[in-house]
Amino acid sequence: MQNILIRKKIKESGLKQWGVAYALGINESTLTRWLRVELPEKEKERICSVVDELLKIKKEE
Repeated sequence: MQNILIRKKIKESGLKQWGVAYALGINESTLTRWLRVELPEKEKERICSVVDELLKIKKEE
C-alpha cells in the first residue's frame, strides 16, 4: 500500500477522503488515484497540511 502515512493520518483524524479531496480542490477519485502510487514529498506535505487545517477547523466546531 502506497502513501501509508497519509492514509493513516486521514483515517485517524476521522476525516473522509472526499472531504480532504474537496479541500484540495480535486475530485475524490483523483485523490484515490494519487494515493495508489508513492507521491513526491511536496505533494505529501500539501495533503498533510490540508488534513492538519481540516483538523484545526473540526476542533473549533
